Amino acid sequence: HYQDTEGRLVIADVMIGDVSFRIVNIYAPNEVRERYNFFKTVETHLHAPGKRVLIAGDFNCVEVADLDRISPANRIISGSGDIKQFTEWKRTYALEDVFRHLYPQRVEMTWRARGTAARLDRFYIHRDTVDMATDVIIDPCAESDHSLVTMILDAGKLGLQHGPGYWKLNSTVLEDEYLDNDLQ
Repeated sequence: HYQDTEGRLVIADVMIGDVSFRIVNIYAPNEVRERYNFFKTVETHLHAPGKRVLIAGDFNCVEVADLDRISPANRIISGSGDIKQFTEWKRTYALEDVFRHLYPQRVEMTWRARGTAARLDRFYIHRDTVDMATDVIIDPCAESDHSLVTMILDAGKLGLQHGPGYWKLNSTVLEDEYLDNDLQ
């Protein structure tokens, strides 16, 4: 597990069923030069032999301006250094944009502000694993300029087995004062 001091990068190695993942959550800087350096830092954490890399978060840039940005003045240039750096490690680690894999031509935004909208929040996963993803859902989120982005993975392809019956909440946990304080 790793977390940088600025809260922009969190990494966890986890087992889900029979599959070992390195989950990388990012919050990329807004400025191009800072984002370029940030993407270089992220790349140093992507090499994870035996693990399938999954990257999620706010990339603060778009790859395909025509599909992923609505703006009176399209300020994100696909040839800028940060996008080139990002595209390079995407190619090196065989990462695919899960939403774009499932919906090649769909225009749907995850961020909106002052007449501009963009799909800044994304999931990337290794191309050998991308078929485990069955959907990416973008829902509005109250009190935020970003939408909630959810990726659905096929539990069967992860080696998870469904047991008989149904899940039931042990209601005694609701009496736990620490949990109650956390929920409030």
